Amino acid sequence: MKGISPIIAVVLLLMITISMVAFAYIWFTRITTGALNQSQSQQEALQQQTGKKIVIDNINGNLITLRNIGTYSVTKSEISVFVNGVVTTITSGCDTLDPQEVETCMLAVSCPTG
Repeated sequence: MKGISPIIAVVLLLMITISMVAFAYIWFTRITTGALNQSQSQQEALQQQTGKKIVIDNINGNLITLRNIGTYSVTKSEISVFVNGVVTTITSGCDTLDPQEVETCMLAVSCPTG
């Protein structure tokens, strides 16, 4: 019986060591996967924000012509137009501006000339 006890102790120590290594591997894998997914989603959001660019081509009364010079589509809800420092709404047109698209929109307020 004296010869079996050290063998059992070694087997138990090996099992404990293997289970600790497996636990550490699984834990590190989950941590790195979570961090990778979070950084990818943040990078995609940043690319989309920087890829949405519009310019005003023309203003005539309450008609405004917009051009999407970015690489992503821009929806009407993402566009803010200020007339005399006050936000005005787009009443018609410009529902979605695709990249390189030009569209004329109608504002709720007329823009002053000059």
